[in-house]
Amino acid sequence: MKMSVVQPSSKVNNIIERSQISELEEKLKLQKAVHDITNRIHSAQNVKQIIVDLKDGILNLFDAYLITIYVADTRRNEIFSMFLTGSTLNEIRVPINNKSIAGYAANNKKVLNIADAYDDDELKRIDKALNFDRSWDKKSGLRTTQILAVPILYNDELMGVIQILNKKRGGPFTSDDEAFLEQIGNVIGIAFYNQERIRRKKKSKFDYLLRIGLMKDEDLEAAYEKARRNKETIEDHLMAEYKIPRAEIGKSLQEFFNC
Repeated sequence: MKMSVVQPSSKVNNIIERSQISELEEKLKLQKAVHDITNRIHSAQNVKQIIVDLKDGILNLFDAYLITIYVADTRRNEIFSMFLTGSTLNEIRVPINNKSIAGYAANNKKVLNIADAYDDDELKRIDKALNFDRSWDKKSGLRTTQILAVPILYNDELMGVIQILNKKRGGPFTSDDEAFLEQIGNVIGIAFYNQERIRRKKKSKFDYLLRIGLMKDEDLEAAYEKARRNKETIEDHLMAEYKIPRAEIGKSLQEFFNC
């Protein structure tokens, strides 16, 4: 008895073709989005633009609800990020150690993929010191579940951490999510490195204060921001807030202007 081969109907073929076309269109759409955000990252004028202004654009690439991009501050052994509350720019700092998820990723230069941030057993299996600070959820009213934290590196030098939270479609973040986040992290790592190189080359009115140890880079950046918010001159702010002697500020300005 001959066996007849059942051929798929033209209707089934059409469904398969439409599915393949739709999948290809999604891939092309994602590739374009990655290309666009990569260009915007490399065109950013400073680190703040990347971690504050471009944050939502980067988040749109992922199947996640929240994102935080941290910058490494190796002098303080911390990572920090900035966020806007209304028109106020706020800063958060996290120690580079094994006590927090982002801190662990930075400290060990390892990807950390957490299925449930509230599962203490899962965290302790990674490191006994590791825990999740639930106070962030209490403040925001959200419930953090999945967390994917990836170190941002440039030539194995820590530049920061990129962290996404709460997968939209549920379940843990996948190995594909990890690979894609690492890809974006590499792009940001190059941008952070270039920003740092430009900053080091750029002469500042207060290089003298930095060189003699009266101030640190991060303090000076914070001073500029606070002076701008308070609508006072940077010189007045340095004298009032940081107790920098007027004579030392004068020496720094003389050096900068070659007086």
